[in-house]
Amino acid sequence: MAKQIRVLLAHARGEESDQIEAQVEFLRDHFAGQPVSISTARHEWQTRLGFSGSADQLMVDLGAGVTLGGEPLFHHIVCPRPYVGKRTQAIVNAALRAHRHVWYMEDDTLIPVCGINAIDPDEWTAGWQLVEKAESNG
Repeated sequence: MAKQIRVLLAHARGEESDQIEAQVEFLRDHFAGQPVSISTARHEWQTRLGFSGSADQLMVDLGAGVTLGGEPLFHHIVCPRPYVGKRTQAIVNAALRAHRHVWYMEDDTLIPVCGINAIDPDEWTAGWQLVEKAESNG
């Protein structure tokens, strides 16, 4: 039996519910035929914040945390767009350090991410840009 793939949709705090639903549906289609569990940042914030101790620790836990069985809490972190805010950049940074798969959505595909750049850290809602992973020639 194949292991379940756990995906976190790391959307912005102010994302509208209908947008989140459409993004989750996109991910279900993308991972169709695979055993997948998709969670949203909103759900995780509401259910895990009290257990993490702080918002900063929760962001690290979401990006790099593991289950009691030692499996990644999330195998894939997906952002709806290439520009992210302060909390999402913390999730992405933790995920990249933990060698998780990080992606952003563009049209009808997922773009792999290899890094993140601070564009305007004073802009808490979109001050960081995800860096697209270059395609390998191998």
